[in-house]
This record gives sequence, C-alpha cells and structure tokens, in this order.
Amino acid sequence: MISIQSASTKTEQNICRGRIRDLEADFFDIPVDNAVMYRIADNRMTCGTAAAFCLNDVVFMKVHFLENARAKDEMFRMVLHQVISVYHPSRILMDHFCGIHEDVLRRSMFYPLGSVYCRDIEPWRYRIEDQVFDRQGNIINQGKLKDLPFGWFNTKDKGCGWIAAYNLLRMNGREHTMESCAAALEHYGLRTKLFGQEVFSLYTWLKREGLPVRIFVGLKQQCCEKMLESSSGILLYTHKRGGHYTAYRKVSKDHLQFYNAVYGLRDMVVAPDKFMSKYVFLPWTTVIYMPDEEETEENK
Repeated sequence: MISIQSASTKTEQNICRGRIRDLEADFFDIPVDNAVMYRIADNRMTCGTAAAFCLNDVVFMKVHFLENARAKDEMFRMVLHQVISVYHPSRILMDHFCGIHEDVLRRSMFYPLGSVYCRDIEPWRYRIEDQVFDRQGNIINQGKLKDLPFGWFNTKDKGCGWIAAYNLLRMNGREHTMESCAAALEHYGLRTKLFGQEVFSLYTWLKREGLPVRIFVGLKQQCCEKMLESSSGILLYTHKRGGHYTAYRKVSKDHLQFYNAVYGLRDMVVAPDKFMSKYVFLPWTTVIYMPDEEETEENK
C-alpha cells in the first residue's frame, strides 16, 4: 500500500537519506516557513521523497524516487494532490525530479517552461471542496458538484459520466482537466445535454482520447467476470434512483476499488459480485474496460 507521510523532522529526513542514497544533501534545506516535506512509502518501505513551498501563489516542488520504485505515476499523483490541497496554488513549478521520466510529468499536465516544468491549476479545482477528492485526486463525491455545469443541468444531477471518464483517464496516465472532460462529453452525443451521458458516445470518446478500451453488455455475473479480467474501467448500472456511472480499478485478484459509487465514500474496495448484489437494481449492466495485460498473458 502506498502512503505519504510527513518528513518535517530530522529523524524522518534521515530515514529518507538512509534509504535513498543518491538524495542530494540539501534536498530538505528550504528556508521558507511554509515548506512541506514528505516521505513516500510502498508497504512501509521508503521509496521516494518530495518537498515544496509556496511564494506568491506559485508552488515550487521537487521529487526524488528510487529508480526501482513501482507505481511512480500513482505516487506522483498522490504527492501532487497533497501539495495542491495544502497550498491551493495557481501554478506549480518543478525544477528537480529524479527517478521519474519526463513523460510522467506530461501525463500529469505539466509542460516545459524554460528550464522547469510547469502545471497551471484549472479554475474548476477551486470551485469545489478538497473533500470531493480521494487521496489520489480522484473525484468521489458528485453530490457536492452542483456548481459545475453539465449540459442543460449540473454535474450533481447529470455528471456521473464525465466524472467516471475523468477518473479513468487519470488512472491510466492521460489526465485531462475536469472542465475539458465535461465540455467535450456534453457535446459528444445527440441527447447528452438533456438525458445525461450516452454509454456508446462515452466509449468512443475515450478511444478517441487514446485509451484502448473495450465495451461489454451483459448480465451482472458476466460483467463481474469482465471487470476482474480488466485493470480498470467504468461500470454503467441502474440503481433504485436511475442510471449511474462509476469508475473502478482492480486492486487484487478478486477485489475492485470503486469511485463515486457511494458519494463521499473513500477506499470503497469490494468484490464485484458483492457490489452488484447490493447496488445494482436491474439484471444487466454495461462495462467499458481496459484489458488487463497480465490477465491476458495468463489466459493464453
């Protein structure tokens, strides 16, 4: 399990230096009162560190990962979300990133700006509360998004489709702004503005954005099997109040983590058949899914 812990004391910083042997001697030397420092761990083993401070609404940030650390994309997203939540900046600048490729930055919407990498924080981020997001920055509480427009309505009432797309894109290294997802999808379907997101228009838009997704329509048990054969995806199902989209990702051989299925519920990890029996009203569902490469290889 990946975790981010404070590295504000000398003891915590020495733990990072002991584990990350090539960490610069002055990595934690930041002469600013509002500096934050983090130790990044995977199953309690230190595998990275980060530091940041804010001046005039701009965050200056640096990260350093062990070369062999796994899931660097996920770790970086978690650190980035933490820094945004602490400072609420308009811009983030990075001039030091060791152990991660520049592609990781680009997939998180950073772009080159002179000798540094820059990310501008979208205006929608500060129209909603920090509690709308989980610790990785995925949206988990649609109920608090009444102020964000979607079609002829608002995101609270009709926006579960673009939220699921936004979360799925982030999980797979193709982050978009929230506003661009909503704006693109509300025009990507004949009846979307009135009735909400159409499943096949959502599927074709995700493919256009570069995700090699597939789609499957079937009974609940069949869809459970497809979900467990995937790495992540979006489930369209009907509950007692109507249709709903939820993004998911596989966290173990037989468990999935769902996002925005129950508004505000963090770390919703459950077996898909248990999810179906508790939340799905009709006997059939639709899954847009990313094939699991490891699962595909095992079944050959």
